Amino acid sequence: MQRIKSLLASTLLALIVFAGFGFGIMAIGFAIVLGGALALALRLAGPRILTEAEKRADTARDEAFAGHPASA
Repeated sequence: MQRIKSLLASTLLALIVFAGFGFGIMAIGFAIVLGGALALALRLAGPRILTEAEKRADTARDEAFAGHPASA
């Protein structure tokens, strides 16, 4: 009886370890796919985002110095 319990415990432990490895591999795969999608989205939208940021910075700079005369 003791031998059966030991064999069953070893089998369950091996199953848990292999399932853990499987979930770990799936999580790594999901992170790679998610990272690739994020990199692709940034590569496609990057130039437009930079252009908008430059426009907003110019507008904010103009509004900040609108009341101050330039000193030469």
